[in-house]
Amino acid sequence: MSIRFAYLDRLLSKDGNINSTGLTRIHIRDYENKYKGRLTCCLGHQVIARRGEKRSHHFAHKKGEGNDDCMSRSTGKWHLWWQNRLHEEFLEVYMKRNGKRHFADAYVNGTVIEFQKSKIPPDKIREREAFYGNMIWVYNFYRNDYVIKHQEKDFVGIELVGGSNYMFYGNRIMYLDIGQRYLIEVLGKKGTKVAGKYVSIDYLDMTYFKSCLINNYDRRIDRIEFRCDDLCTEKDLMNLKHEYLC
Repeated sequence: MSIRFAYLDRLLSKDGNINSTGLTRIHIRDYENKYKGRLTCCLGHQVIARRGEKRSHHFAHKKGEGNDDCMSRSTGKWHLWWQNRLHEEFLEVYMKRNGKRHFADAYVNGTVIEFQKSKIPPDKIREREAFYGNMIWVYNFYRNDYVIKHQEKDFVGIELVGGSNYMFYGNRIMYLDIGQRYLIEVLGKKGTKVAGKYVSIDYLDMTYFKSCLINNYDRRIDRIEFRCDDLCTEKDLMNLKHEYLC
């Protein structure tokens, strides 16, 4: 896993507190030798610059540094795909409330967007939701096996048959990224059953990212597109959800 942004002089003390509230953010492309030994990840663990020829340049945790929370926030290809579509000032936004600190993956027009691939405990999900308040989740659903049990217009009822279901412990709006030009917006869940509706990436962009998309951003035009001219009404969706989950 790679890290694109590091923070200057934001080191953890032995008691686990951050010695500085320094928020000078350094992108890997702006790294200079004068920063050596002074950079950390957003959680205060030391990182070093990796600028070889075989892999894209990135920061990595120094040996012995980092923890499970760091790993859940590390940036892989999927995470980068979403973030590379947005202007940098909207990414990794520092927030402090009631003595707690978090870095939102993206913060746009008052809404936090968390891109989550790695499995995290339910209590971590609930803690982030309580901290951020107005937020949505975009989950990587590539590795989950599921079967479509019911489909009507843009409504879809699926049943999980493999992979983790950790994401369903959350209570905020969530979207399951299945790797196409559309996602599944979760309307409800019960056991291994999930009721949702198909939404296009364009819909997500115009709803949440319109003001922060870069020029020529990737829209996955080479992927499968969901088309349906006759969409369900909100009442239809609620009825279908109820019928499928009961």
